[in-house]
Amino acid sequence: MVQFLNRFLKNVQEWPVSTIEKVLKSDSGLKMDSGVDLFANDLHTLKDSAMDARGMFADIVRRLFRADAPAALEMNSIRGADGELGLRVHGVRQRQKIKVTSLLGSV
Repeated sequence: MVQFLNRFLKNVQEWPVSTIEKVLKSDSGLKMDSGVDLFANDLHTLKDSAMDARGMFADIVRRLFRADAPAALEMNSIRGADGELGLRVHGVRQRQKIKVTSLLGSV
């Protein structure tokens, strides 16, 4: 999960933008038993939006990860909280951590 988020946030080879484009075009590569794309009949609000895939990616980075631009994730433990990790986008202020609870489960 953390690797996926890191790859998404770093925008390696424009992978997130091209993936968003494919999903919006109902060409995600995820097919139902009928052969129809999983997202073919969903996400109408996004598909009808004036925002393109690049804008959607930037909006996700800004709103969800509180970052101004793509960057790597930093991970650290949260003091006094067993089994919890803190994730932060590199360069974002310390108080804006993303808390991940029980990511590793009971060890």
